[in-house]
Amino acid sequence: MRKLVVTEFLSLDGVMEEPRWTAPYWNDEIAAVKSDELFAADSVLLGQAAAKPW
Repeated sequence: MRKLVVTEFLSLDGVMEEPRWTAPYWNDEIAAVKSDELFAADSVLLGQAAAKPW
């Protein structure tokens, strides 16, 4: 059985949105972790569901 791994960009106050806010904190160590995470996967699902205005 395969494992399902979810990775999200989530701030400490619970805001989930585009990862542009992470740019000031990005460094080589984080890049290595995310690269290893990406290339260890058999498949990757990328996507976004746009919020519908009510």
